Amino acid sequence: MSTTCCPPGKPASAGTAPASAPASATARPRRGLWRAMRRLGELARQRRALAEMEPHRLRDIGLDPEQARREAARPFWDAPEHWRRRS
Repeated sequence: MSTTCCPPGKPASAGTAPASAPASATARPRRGLWRAMRRLGELARQRRALAEMEPHRLRDIGLDPEQARREAARPFWDAPEHWRRRS
């Protein structure tokens, strides 16, 4: 005896949500996770760029080389507070 998840005539597709859960409810947490991962990746890229900036460019944005070095050395998961509050 075999059991199927779908009515006869409708093939099951991989990666679909269970029939009891709406698709939007299962997609929301993943979307938020991907958004957070993209933002942390962007933060890591910004810190690498900061580490490579020339001193005269750092002065243009109001930083000295030591401040830039400290910020660039922070781990990617150490995001500023205002990043964590954004939705």
